[in-house]
Amino acid sequence: MKIAILALTRDGKCLARSIADRLPGQTDLYFKEGYAVEGRECSFTSLSQLVQDLFKQYEGLIFVMAAGIVVRVIAPLLKNKALDPAVVVVDEKGSFAISLLSGHLGGANSLANQISGLIGAMPVITTASDVQGLPSIDLVAQKLGLYIEPFGHLKYINAAIVNREELGIYANIDKALLLKRCPELGIKDINIEPLEQFPNSVKQYQAVVVISDCIMPNIDQPVLFLRPRILSVGLGCRRGMPVDAILAAVKKACEQVGRSPGAIRKLATAWVKADEEGILQAGRFLNVPVQTFTKEQLQAAIISYSITSSPYTLEKIGVGAVCEPTALLGAKRGRVILPKQKYNGITVAIAEESCPWWELDPVTWNI
Repeated sequence: MKIAILALTRDGKCLARSIADRLPGQTDLYFKEGYAVEGRECSFTSLSQLVQDLFKQYEGLIFVMAAGIVVRVIAPLLKNKALDPAVVVVDEKGSFAISLLSGHLGGANSLANQISGLIGAMPVITTASDVQGLPSIDLVAQKLGLYIEPFGHLKYINAAIVNREELGIYANIDKALLLKRCPELGIKDINIEPLEQFPNSVKQYQAVVVISDCIMPNIDQPVLFLRPRILSVGLGCRRGMPVDAILAAVKKACEQVGRSPGAIRKLATAWVKADEEGILQAGRFLNVPVQTFTKEQLQAAIISYSITSSPYTLEKIGVGAVCEPTALLGAKRGRVILPKQKYNGITVAIAEESCPWWELDPVTWNI
């Protein structure tokens, strides 16, 4: 985690340095003008301007100052807990480490506990599930590398858990294996059912979670989908294609195979599209990497997978196909579930990981 530590006073500066010396990883120090050591630390005059600049640059912000000051400077910058950085406030005496913002997904609760252990402070954690010793579905999703969709429904699920209401989890993973990975789900009010039972038995539950990459039928109550990232999407397009058109093509391709775009693990394309801004922007919008492959890799994949070549593509770039071979190359062990489709100057193919999602390395992303 990339962390910035900010302090306003002489005492705060000393404690900030002590925390930075003990924290592993990248930690940068920002002190009020007059307290910074040139070369080692950064100096600032306006705290509000500094925080505005740092809010998107760091995964965690530690403020050694009064909590009220921090609330005022971060308030205009807040978006949602999927995007906001972890914010921890430590008083100048080092008595308390307060998890103020993004406790679960952002990691502020964990960071507050870590700081407390380093300086002998008392961690202050106020999230309801942590206080009651109950699981949090966003942390379960993070642990398993699952994408949360729609994010706004997360509150219904966590509310059901803390209120001891019946929660049904429909999963395309064996119950015993899921509990082995997430033993915190083995509590009285959480029931894990096979995915095939959805939506037949949902009426008995106050909240519902579905672990699947597939688009499922609508039901009357809010459902939270946790999407395994198992799709590799191969892309080709004319030069200068806008991101909106590319995203629309990807969405339509996913719909054709009944899969959620939330299940996309990466976008893949040819070396000649490494600087194609529309594809790069699509990757940023979907919060997935864009991987490019060389001419030699595409040629080898075309031969290996017996992919039909296009004379037009062969003439233009010297290799006969782009989206299908790149989709397959982007998967660790994949198979094509959607061959090349054309959408107004954009070609899309989708490959699916052939091994179960829980055998893949978990991927992390901002939601």
